[in-house]
Amino acid sequence: MRNKHTDHIRQQTEIRQDAAYLAPPDAAALCRLFRPYDRTDDNESGNVLLRPMETREMLYQRQDIHALVENAPDIIARFDRNLRHLYVNRAVELATGIPAARFLGKTNADMGMPPELVDFWDERIDRVFATGREHEAEFAFATPEGRRHYAARLVPEYSRSGAITSVLSIARDITERRRQEQALREKTDEVALLHEAGNLLARTLDPDVIYDTMQQIIARAMDCISLMVSTYTPEDNLIRCAFAWVEGQCIDASEMPPIPLAPKGRGLQSQVIRSGEPVRIDDLISGVEKCATAYYANSDGSVNDSPADDTPQSRAALIVPLKLDGQVLGAVQVMSHRRGAYTERDLRLLEALLVQVAAASRNAYLYQQARQEIVERRQAEETVRWQAFHDALTGLPNRRLFEDRLDQAMALSHRRGRSLAVLFLDIDRFKHINDTLGHGIGDRLLQTAAERLSEILRAEDTIARMGGDEFTLLLPDVEKPEEAVHVAQRMLESLAQPFLLGDHELFVTGSIGISLFPTDGGDTQTLLKNADAAMYRAKEQGRGGCQLYTQEMNTVAMERLVLENSLRGAIKREEFLLVYQPQVDLRNGHIIGVEALVRWRHPELGLVPPTKFIPLAEETGLIVPLGAWVLKEACCQAVRWQTAGHPLRMSVNLSARQFEQRGLAQAIGDTLRETGLDSRWLDLEMTESTMIKNTQRATQTLQELKALGVRTSLDDFGTGYSSLAYLCRFPLDILKVDRSFVQGLSGDVKGLAVVQAIIQMAHALGLEVVAEGVETAEQRDQLASLNCDAMQGYLFSPPVSAEKIEGFLVERQLAVAA
Repeated sequence: MRNKHTDHIRQQTEIRQDAAYLAPPDAAALCRLFRPYDRTDDNESGNVLLRPMETREMLYQRQDIHALVENAPDIIARFDRNLRHLYVNRAVELATGIPAARFLGKTNADMGMPPELVDFWDERIDRVFATGREHEAEFAFATPEGRRHYAARLVPEYSRSGAITSVLSIARDITERRRQEQALREKTDEVALLHEAGNLLARTLDPDVIYDTMQQIIARAMDCISLMVSTYTPEDNLIRCAFAWVEGQCIDASEMPPIPLAPKGRGLQSQVIRSGEPVRIDDLISGVEKCATAYYANSDGSVNDSPADDTPQSRAALIVPLKLDGQVLGAVQVMSHRRGAYTERDLRLLEALLVQVAAASRNAYLYQQARQEIVERRQAEETVRWQAFHDALTGLPNRRLFEDRLDQAMALSHRRGRSLAVLFLDIDRFKHINDTLGHGIGDRLLQTAAERLSEILRAEDTIARMGGDEFTLLLPDVEKPEEAVHVAQRMLESLAQPFLLGDHELFVTGSIGISLFPTDGGDTQTLLKNADAAMYRAKEQGRGGCQLYTQEMNTVAMERLVLENSLRGAIKREEFLLVYQPQVDLRNGHIIGVEALVRWRHPELGLVPPTKFIPLAEETGLIVPLGAWVLKEACCQAVRWQTAGHPLRMSVNLSARQFEQRGLAQAIGDTLRETGLDSRWLDLEMTESTMIKNTQRATQTLQELKALGVRTSLDDFGTGYSSLAYLCRFPLDILKVDRSFVQGLSGDVKGLAVVQAIIQMAHALGLEVVAEGVETAEQRDQLASLNCDAMQGYLFSPPVSAEKIEGFLVERQLAVAA
């Protein structure tokens, strides 16, 4: 029995020794690992003593648990009410580098922990002792491996009597979890930011707004003091600034000159554009990276050693290529004052953002291109529509628009019982200005006249150009004809003011015809026709005036229409004939030549005077074929007289249109060869106005005619420009004095002096002088005394037929023979 008792005592002693070793971590609060066992508290100390019934197997289990606690990765510690460490496991050594044994019996303050960490733990341990409730908290402190984050759980430990004996804490390292959570938050923020940017950019079709949106997104996402978007065009090898933002302000990109793509290895933007790969610089001021950015590049592609004085001092830079479908379009450069400001996350975010910017830029470009095409198409349609209703020269409404407005005005006047007036205006002798000064001056005259006339009209009035020098005006709500006449007179006064066109000062007049609705017509065409007839009556009455329409004017207009229609076929119907006025030598009274004059024998109207059909032929252009017929018929007649033994010089008038024709000399030469007339028997007469339109061309034409052997004469001298410079320049042979000067010879000393001066001047220039319109013997004798060479006029004979001329010649032969 003694031996058994002794063995039991020894066994209990060994167990107690083992229990003493396990005492520190043996707390009921430690996950309640020991609650299945019966235990006895030792004076409320918290140490657990095994009862005799506990077996060694149970002891070994507790040893295993202790080993687990000691080697657990979490920091496990026990504190008493005085905040001293009762126990710590070895995990604290890994976290702080301090052996666990040094913590026992000491507070955190005793261990030299940071004050903020001491306050953190002391406050929470006291709270658990005070409340008896578990508490969770997170804290961080610096370790040799860096700052670590922990999640702690504090649990109260109770005695059997229910009193809190200690606080057990378990702190788990959550640094990696925090890092993953931070990475997840950053990724979430990045996705949200890109999503927001995508929504904003998808609704933007303006490139400036796209760049502004990009700047705002970048400023929110990363450290940024400046942002620059550059575009690159391979055609000229230049980098251009498309957008610049520096320290909160946008810079006018147009003021930043383009720079050439820097040579390989120079300039960060050039490097990025060449390679298509991004570049991240932590410090621009140090090492080889100092200012190696195209932001400081010179125009020749070189790089400054330091930025300009006004350039922001940047430390970090991030340059990313701007790509679209794999093609580099430019680069985006972001800068920061802070060294190493940009991370891989910033690079990734910027690259993703630029994908959206490139897509938005493409959409904006396509939209702008489509919009431009639409605008251009609309402008073209507007231009076509405008041209369809307006005159291209003056910008006034044309005939189509005028007639449409006249139709509407007549309908409105009919409903209101009111009257309206239509004015037809024609600039007098406008063709003469065109022929003498050229169409350029004529066009400017029409434009200036249109401006003057438009200023006179009311807002509701309409002025239109019908063509040529003809204008029509619509005056609605006219109560009395006098109102229309008053407007017409104001227009004539405006036209009478001199026109200063370049080096020319022109004085023109106009003729206006007026028709009234409904008195003079109930439709558009009738009103226009009657206003036109009234205008022609105003011209017949001396030009420069206005005329109201009367019924009798239709007769005149109808006659003119009949003449024009008949004139077109008169040559084929052989209705024209030539008469000839003799030219007499003042020295001996012999007939030396004749002037061929055309007459028209109309089958219904009889003999039509030249004053009626010649101007009409000029207006319609029929003067050209008529002139060719006159020339050929006159040459044939001259040959017939020569064959009969009566050689005479034949004078033929050339109209302005004939003289302007190219190949005139060749056509006349062909006519001479065809008719067999020697060129020395042909005289061609031209007026001054015919030749001064283009003096260089006129001189060339006259020289070509001289080369043929024909003589040229200047007709109606003194009634036109009468420039001595023209007489010296043009190769002329004959000067014809106009009848107005010849009529002034009778009893007029001044008139005599003028004619004498003309004759002496012509002789000095080697010209022969022929006086026109000689009607009295006194005039003949005075001309002879002034040494005039020849004359023609009613004193000797009016224009007569070829047979009468032949009779004159026969009589002269008989007189000479007698």
